[in-house]
Amino acid sequence: MADPRMLRNLDVRVRDRNLKSGVLSKKDVKSYLEGLPDVSRNAEAMELRQPGFAYEDDEMDGCDSTDALDGGVDQAADGDGPDGLGETDEAESDDDM
Repeated sequence: MADPRMLRNLDVRVRDRNLKSGVLSKKDVKSYLEGLPDVSRNAEAMELRQPGFAYEDDEMDGCDSTDALDGGVDQAADGDGPDGLGETDEAESDDDM
């Protein structure tokens, strides 16, 4: 195993700074990277879906794919008010009390 101090200098988060300051040389970095074992056979492909992103194969209740791309179904369009909760105006709610 490599010297822990050398590994710390090769850390990608500080490597550029160490190259500029002369702590590391490009030869050191190249030698280290070439010495790493190939572990690509251990990799496994994964499909990750981003929350909130519309996919063509998703089934959405009450909207078509163009609604999903525009941000979904407009809840205010059903006549319940701007927030979709049944209140149409805050001023009207305060006057009724």
